[in-house]
Amino acid sequence: MTSPVSQRQIREPRTPDSVPSNGSSNGASTNGAATQARLGYIPALDGVRALAVAAVLVYHGDLGWFSGGFLGVDVFFVLSGYLITSVLLDAWRRSGGHLGLARFYIHRARRLLPALLVMITVTCAYVVVFLPDEASKLRGGVVASFGYVTNWYLIFHQQSYFSAIGRQPMLQHLWSLAIEEQFYLLWPLLLGLALKFWRPSRVKLAAAIFGGAAVSALLMALLYRAGGDPSRVYYGTDTHSSGLLIGAGMAVLLPPWQLRGRIGKRAPMALDVIGFTGLLVLVWCFINVSEFDSSLYRGGYLVFACIAALVVLVAVHPATTISGGLLGTSPMVWIGKRSYGIYLWHWPVFLVTRPRLDIPLTGIPLFVLRVGITVGLAAASYRFVEVPIRSGALGRRLAALRQAPLLQRRRVRARLAFAGGAAVVTTAVLGIGLAVAQPAPRPPGFPAKPANIAITTTTAQRGSAPTSAPAAANVPVPAHSAPNTTLTPIPNARVTAIGDSVMLGAQTSLRRFLGDRIQMDANVSRHFGEGLDVVRRLHDAGQLGDEVVIHLGTNGAIPEDQLDEMLRLLIGVKRVVVVNTRVDRPWEQPDNNAIAAAVPRYPNAVLLDWYSAASQHPEYLVQDGVHLSEAGQAYYSLVLSSKL
Repeated sequence: MTSPVSQRQIREPRTPDSVPSNGSSNGASTNGAATQARLGYIPALDGVRALAVAAVLVYHGDLGWFSGGFLGVDVFFVLSGYLITSVLLDAWRRSGGHLGLARFYIHRARRLLPALLVMITVTCAYVVVFLPDEASKLRGGVVASFGYVTNWYLIFHQQSYFSAIGRQPMLQHLWSLAIEEQFYLLWPLLLGLALKFWRPSRVKLAAAIFGGAAVSALLMALLYRAGGDPSRVYYGTDTHSSGLLIGAGMAVLLPPWQLRGRIGKRAPMALDVIGFTGLLVLVWCFINVSEFDSSLYRGGYLVFACIAALVVLVAVHPATTISGGLLGTSPMVWIGKRSYGIYLWHWPVFLVTRPRLDIPLTGIPLFVLRVGITVGLAAASYRFVEVPIRSGALGRRLAALRQAPLLQRRRVRARLAFAGGAAVVTTAVLGIGLAVAQPAPRPPGFPAKPANIAITTTTAQRGSAPTSAPAAANVPVPAHSAPNTTLTPIPNARVTAIGDSVMLGAQTSLRRFLGDRIQMDANVSRHFGEGLDVVRRLHDAGQLGDEVVIHLGTNGAIPEDQLDEMLRLLIGVKRVVVVNTRVDRPWEQPDNNAIAAAVPRYPNAVLLDWYSAASQHPEYLVQDGVHLSEAGQAYYSLVLSSKL
């Protein structure tokens, strides 16, 4: 998401170059470095940034077009790995064996920090003033963002990226910047040590880097579990560094200054074919890949990074027409230069303009409004914050001020003192606002504190006499009655209920209908694979009830093989009630289709169509459109008890 190279153009002809093996730049002296090809600004790379940030915006816009748009972040990773490594190697070969780390880190800070600080300040101010219920969730995120450890903060707090319900953390998108910044801090040191003490050939160094990418991809595959939440491996620097390392390895093998000189007559056409094909594959992945595709976490990210690296190499090569004719066009370059700001601002803008919750618009009109606000903020940040600081204009103005007349200096100093005081007061007020903020009230039926472990209502063991269910006369019941069931109810049967936060919210109401007949194991943010683990454990221990209720799928995709395994494990019980889902997320329809297809294959299984009931009666749901209102709890419990 950043552009670490300067605005100089590549002007000199290509000269042979390799990773030095003796502390010098291929034997060239520092004086000879002036004849080497120079690393400069490459407009087509801004086109790559524009494509990547557009994919992310469409994905977060929930238009249903780019289910794989989150992969745009991985394009940024590959690009960052390539450019950062190219900059470091360029500094090494020109200096005769030094990376210039101090200059590198200062440049990174000037490039990244100003726009980030402005975005965080504005976001905190908006939340404290207009969304005080969200302020408590922002405290830890602000601290983590300043330390560039947002990804690990989200991991340790078990914050899902793909399946969170309600308003997600306002600074959650900084997880990717955290990974990049950790790379910026560690990679120059590791590369410098390798060049100074190992002194490998270019091929050996690239092979080692590619090996590191493979290790990261392997660790992702080992830690990933189908049917579970993939956020841990998605956020992790250890598991999601393959793109950065693929880009770095490509920079070692084919840095920009190596892609010069004469080439065959057919080479430009071949490069265009490779580049255009790579772009088509990237777009296909943006459109068709799902965040819950198991293959993505079992080598898919690594393959995608390799394809993105090919696109980057073609964009860098000056002999291709795709670079100037598509990626290097003025609109693409304009967006690409502002892509960092666009990425910074889009997430908080999208979170405060949720359809039907914060704003009455939906679909394309809402997306256009969101993008317009985001691009406007990013353009302002680029013009008034990023460029003046990066170009040194701010420093030049301060230097000119020292030569100004005394009266003018005093006026400017007074203005600066006033601005500084206002900044201190604003920071203090925002800090106090965040510190005293209280969490938003939980949906009806939830415990006072978040449930990080399963909540279980213990019942008598199988065969013991269960207590009778209390009458439901005092429970508010919706006007229309529960749907009829073709199965004969089993009086006083012991029921095992396994679910996620929707079932958890109805626990009190379910107890009022079913009394001690029900044993519930429900948990917030539970994925289907975790529910399958509960079924396996209870099955192996012989602790399943005569009837079992399954309500999972709110938080992510239901793998069909795991659904079949669960229903096979439950063949021995008298009845299995499978509740489908009502959640406005991309996996809603696939999950409900999988349930509708699987239930008829098992004679003891019956479907409870919660999707239709909740869709027809939005009053059954609280503001997030997923969890149950008091009326929803009553109806949910009523129809569920009618199946038992």
